[in-house]
Amino acid sequence: MTNTYINIPEERLGNKYKDDKFQNRKSEETEKKNKNIYTLSTKIENNELDELFSIMKGQNQDHFIMIRDRGEKLNLWENWYDGTGIRSWGSKYNP
Repeated sequence: MTNTYINIPEERLGNKYKDDKFQNRKSEETEKKNKNIYTLSTKIENNELDELFSIMKGQNQDHFIMIRDRGEKLNLWENWYDGTGIRSWGSKYNP
């Protein structure tokens, strides 16, 4: 987990993550705050990864093929395609 994913929850929760390697015991309050920061940071990181993979996956092209097969419009791809989907990157037309 990077500092970015710790910094955001620290700001939102108003607490600083305390990791004192020389102190064997942390107070229950410190442990609870650290746990809350870590839990929120993990949630933020997972949400960002889900968003990234959703963009890479792209739109359901079966929907486009169904519309195309009905012969609805000219420039159908340009009107339907939203730019997501790694399979279509670098391709002008990829049904």
